[in-house]
Amino acid sequence: MARELLKDLIYGEQLVSDGCKVDFAVGLTYSLNLEAMLTVPLAFGELGELDNSVKLSPAYLLEGIRRSSDKIAVFCNKGSIHVPQETRTVYSLLENSIFEVQNAKDILTNFHPKLWLVKETDKEGSEWLKLSVMSRNLDFSTCLDICCSLRGRISKRRSRKGIEKHKSLKDMLLWLSEYAQSQKVKAEKVRLLAELLEYVDRFELDTPFQTEDAEKNEEEGYGFFPFVYGKDEFSEYGSVLKSYLPGDRIMVISPFIDLSTLSWLTSRKKDYHYESRNTILITRKEYVTQEVFDLFEQVWVPNDTMIDNTTANVDLHAKMYLTHRVTGQDLGYTLYLGSTNATVNGFDKNAEFLLRLHYKRTTNDRIKELLEEMVSEHRFVIMDAPNPEATNTRQKNEKELALKKAIDCLKRATIKPSEKDGWYDINLSVQGKVDDEISVRPLQCKNLWKPIGRQVSFTELAAFLLSEFYVLRIPCEDGSFMEMVVKVKTSGMPVNRDEAIYQSIVTKKEELLDYVAFMLSDRPSEFVFEQQMIQEKNKSSYGIGSQATTMPLYEQLLRTARNNPEQIAEVQKFIKKMKKDIVPDELTRILQMFQNVSKQISAL
Repeated sequence: MARELLKDLIYGEQLVSDGCKVDFAVGLTYSLNLEAMLTVPLAFGELGELDNSVKLSPAYLLEGIRRSSDKIAVFCNKGSIHVPQETRTVYSLLENSIFEVQNAKDILTNFHPKLWLVKETDKEGSEWLKLSVMSRNLDFSTCLDICCSLRGRISKRRSRKGIEKHKSLKDMLLWLSEYAQSQKVKAEKVRLLAELLEYVDRFELDTPFQTEDAEKNEEEGYGFFPFVYGKDEFSEYGSVLKSYLPGDRIMVISPFIDLSTLSWLTSRKKDYHYESRNTILITRKEYVTQEVFDLFEQVWVPNDTMIDNTTANVDLHAKMYLTHRVTGQDLGYTLYLGSTNATVNGFDKNAEFLLRLHYKRTTNDRIKELLEEMVSEHRFVIMDAPNPEATNTRQKNEKELALKKAIDCLKRATIKPSEKDGWYDINLSVQGKVDDEISVRPLQCKNLWKPIGRQVSFTELAAFLLSEFYVLRIPCEDGSFMEMVVKVKTSGMPVNRDEAIYQSIVTKKEELLDYVAFMLSDRPSEFVFEQQMIQEKNKSSYGIGSQATTMPLYEQLLRTARNNPEQIAEVQKFIKKMKKDIVPDELTRILQMFQNVSKQISAL
């Protein structure tokens, strides 16, 4: 079971079920890597499986975003978007899919849940909701994380059971939709997705978890527990969880811990005679103080060889709580997994999410089973003494705090045409005091740093460099910089900005023809492979590259006009975004002819 949950998370594989088409998806994450974010539209764009070199090609990224950007809403913690190593103009096309969340009453608390809810349609036309709860952020971390996916069929009518059982997740999504009001269509789609939870009678579980059994009057053994900054409207879910989470026996898996939370989690511990220990902790070595060590019968930490791996450091990032209740209510074994660390911030201050999975009745020792799987392959070692250098007190990072305060001061960006024709100026309005050492730049302008005063101006920028994303930085004592990306509410974005981005990426006639052929392909992965073979074959030839692309393209246009005439209109929309000097006249003429024929066929 642990091997199934503790897996390498590849977002495309986790989010999309085999043979299904994605209709809409909402993702929740603490931190967000923009390059990792690109894997989401690629996964949802039905582009097939290609190797990484192809996925990084601008045309492939553009097509993924074009096909699926309307299907995605991702919510992340404000100030937790990573600064990309490489500047890509396509990042600006993700703006309408990313929404930052912040606790206005306390900017030091975090929006920390990690989950995806995806509406998908299978080949038979049945509609499903797929819920993936995980500890992984939307990034390329190599840490040991956890993921659990559930699917539930969407019925035609509301389910009384679904209304009650899924209310907590629905409430969380409705709350989040308010953060997407800058994109009203997206906000409404988030609300509609939340409403669909009432049309799902149940999410399906597999062994060893409790499945529905009408004869025994047993429901599917799952539950959803959101925490939202200690808000009263979510307090009922936290109260229920807190009453059941401490077990007579418990196994805590959490990278970050504090003594008060661990004391609460082990407050019911009993001295039972089981083959495994009754209280087990798996955490990071740097937090195992004497007091923590004394609370548990066994403490395990990642093997040093795993953390210091020269290929990729692998540390613990999974959060799980396996409880065993021998007396009282909620008897048996229950697993809680998700984003919540065993800390006061995790359970009382942040926004978090845990999935509850109740096991079928068994005489097996589930704690022993999970421990054996967790520590297999020498990933963890048992501690025979506390770490003398450990501490549960994490020092405040004053530089990070200064950046967070500065981010909160950037209220609005206004874009206006520059005096120089075809160029644009940006004015950032600032409210509040900002550390004098902090500077800011537009995401797409790597060297255009400006100090932050009451107003910050950037002048004479090309349209394709405009973005709602900005980078803030502050110098550190060692000479490096701490940086954060923030999305700033923007007015005056020129209507041709996206068009300018497309034009900055597709610059040649051959690139345009390849891209159009890619758009029309029924099997994009096979098409790209064939194009690579053609390019390799023609490397030593002259004057035939365009013909090799053009002839199959016209064949594709004919096939598309017959089987999928709507796609011809999509191609025409794309062509209108391109500079006229790279669009072949013959292509324009044929596209218009196909569209006219399609209209005539539709009128019959």
